[in-house]
Amino acid sequence: MVRQARHVSKDHEGGSLFHDPATRAVQERFVDYARRDLPKLRDVLRDSVDASQRALAAQVLGYVNDKQAVVGDLGGAHVNKSARTY
Repeated sequence: MVRQARHVSKDHEGGSLFHDPATRAVQERFVDYARRDLPKLRDVLRDSVDASQRALAAQVLGYVNDKQAVVGDLGGAHVNKSARTY
C-alpha cells in the first residue's frame, strides 16, 4: 500500500511539515535543533569524518528559518571528509 504524503505549506518559516503526528514531531524537533545548535551543526557538516553525521547535520540545517544563511554551508557539504588523513 502506498501512502500519500500530506504537507502543510509554509507551516514553519519557509518550509512545510507533514500532517502525520509522529513525523511532524521529529520535524519540529529539527526546527528547534536548527535554531539552538546552528554553530554546532555547521561544525559537524564541515569537520566530521562520519558521513552519516554530516548527512544528518545537512538535513537539520534545512530547517533553519533563514535558508539563505546556510546556502554556503550546504554548498560545500559535498566534499568527502572521510578521505581526510591525519
